[in-house]
Amino acid sequence: MKYLHRILFSGCCCLFFYSADAQIEKGSLMPYGQIGISARSSENFSGVTLTLNPGTGKMLSNHFLVGLQPLAAVTLGDFNGLNYGLNAIARYYFNPETEPVKWFIQGYSQFQGITNDLTDGTYFTVGADAGFNYFLNPNVSLQVFAGPSYQNIDVFPSFNEIVTLRAAAGLVFFMDNSAKATWKTVESAIGAKDIMIGGSQLSAGYASDLDTESFNLSATPNFGFFLTDQWMLGAQLGLGLRVESATLFSYEVSPFARYYFQAEGRKRLFAFARAGVSHAVASEMTFDPVFSADAGAGLDVFITPTVAIEGSAFLTGTPDPAILELNLGLGFQVFLDRN
Repeated sequence: MKYLHRILFSGCCCLFFYSADAQIEKGSLMPYGQIGISARSSENFSGVTLTLNPGTGKMLSNHFLVGLQPLAAVTLGDFNGLNYGLNAIARYYFNPETEPVKWFIQGYSQFQGITNDLTDGTYFTVGADAGFNYFLNPNVSLQVFAGPSYQNIDVFPSFNEIVTLRAAAGLVFFMDNSAKATWKTVESAIGAKDIMIGGSQLSAGYASDLDTESFNLSATPNFGFFLTDQWMLGAQLGLGLRVESATLFSYEVSPFARYYFQAEGRKRLFAFARAGVSHAVASEMTFDPVFSADAGAGLDVFITPTVAIEGSAFLTGTPDPAILELNLGLGFQVFLDRN
């Protein structure tokens, strides 16, 4: 676990390059979650998976936030299945005034059910975290937290009770009262030399039951730089580490390019392309690199000058093994105006 602490500390320090007074207050919203659809065709499996996990938190007072997130994923194909559940959080901020760093503690509970052609069952999770939001501008913050959780599982007979230590970091968005009042008319403030940050910066977990212990660490940050008001170049880095009976490490570097068809406005349509090679290395063995590429189009709808709701549709393909996926996605994208 000493390496986990070093990785978390180093990752956080790399992002502490700018600060701004936060604008969270009673009535502010914290949207989060994901919505997407993917279709996959390969030698082993063909099917379509729809994921619907939207959530929102609301500041009931300047100190107290509550959030609710429905969880659902439907798979149709060679085998049919349904994952469903509900996640609830309650968070208390110790210093909600003007400082850019907001410290909090939170508790959460999550119920999930699984039913498919292979298995049926449920599990329940409760946990607590301590963390902070570090605001990069009044509405966008780096969020870091860590804490233990307990899971009671009856899906698989060999896993009945699991104690997990998780740690995570990423960017989250707060919509304060002024942002909610103006989001339908706001235009983007991004342009040449501005940057885009996205992805899940860092997440980690440690789990144990009566028979085994495992540790996993993953990070998928992406970074884009506007060469002009319309052209962006960037890269996505994917890292994964799992330690169990064997150690498996995977990594991928994927450069990408975007072209925005208009240089300004609240709605900005873009086309993009990405290509990369992923590698996996296990204890005393290696795997052949896997090449993948995708291309598609998307739309950013700005709800503040630097935060947009982003929808996209794209095709992803790999030559060996031959896989072709159609993906639809919806989420938030964060832009940092260097001016």
